Amino acid sequence: MAELIILALDVLQKYQRTEEQHYVTSYVQIALRDYETWQFDHEQAFTLQIKTKGGAYLCITNMDQTIIWCGRSTEMSSAVTSTYDEWDNM
Repeated sequence: MAELIILALDVLQKYQRTEEQHYVTSYVQIALRDYETWQFDHEQAFTLQIKTKGGAYLCITNMDQTIIWCGRSTEMSSAVTSTYDEWDNM
């Protein structure tokens, strides 16, 4: 019976290590995917500043000049910061 308990504990420890490795592997893969997506978006987006009588507007466009987002400077800075602040602060 003691040998069976020891064998069961060994199997449980191996299972826990496998689960931990799977968790870490999944976490790293997701983090890399998110970083690559952020990097691609960052490289593809252009910022265009338009000054009007009412104040400055910022627009983000694609490579083909399609406007993704347009708004006042303060709105723009808060939108970009809230979206990408985790990667920028790493």
